[in-house]
Amino acid sequence: MTQIGLAPIDPGAAADWVRGSLAHGSDLSMLITTRLPDLSMGIVIGPPSTGLQALDDFGRGIRSGDADAVVQGAVESMARAGAGTLVVEDDLARRGDAGLAVDVAFVGDRVVRWTPLNEPAVAVRLLRTGSSGYPLNAFVCLPAPTDLPLGAGYVLNESDIAVLAEKVCAVITSVYDAESFVILARANLGSITA
Repeated sequence: MTQIGLAPIDPGAAADWVRGSLAHGSDLSMLITTRLPDLSMGIVIGPPSTGLQALDDFGRGIRSGDADAVVQGAVESMARAGAGTLVVEDDLARRGDAGLAVDVAFVGDRVVRWTPLNEPAVAVRLLRTGSSGYPLNAFVCLPAPTDLPLGAGYVLNESDIAVLAEKVCAVITSVYDAESFVILARANLGSITA
């Protein structure tokens, strides 16, 4: 069994990795890319043997349950610091797809799902189920979902996208062949712990 933990990583390296993931996302992801300089704290979840500085597409034998437990602690930490919502872009589903859940919103044709952070286990489940996992573009926002331009079946316009992007305090993307996560966050979230 591979032991994993949460460790700081160079914010520039984290921003480069996150930028690559966001490049595959919606207009929301593109706008958040312009805000990456505001996110100056990099964190990676992985085994100590990686040096915790190497970000790549190669699996490390990390069990999803282990990574989920660590990221759940990080989500709980961000919630204690005032973050209120997790938004996940679905990299595969599109508006109009048969069988699409009712409780989704749209950025253009792209599907977004969200959950409040008051139940971190639900938020972590959304990280695994709201997207295929690679690339994963997930956004932690400061206010609760009721204070964001989100609603079942709602199509976000340019103004809504700008509001949502402004409220992002952390970005979570997948790493190590979608086995684990990288977090790029605002420094004012304080120390993010597992």
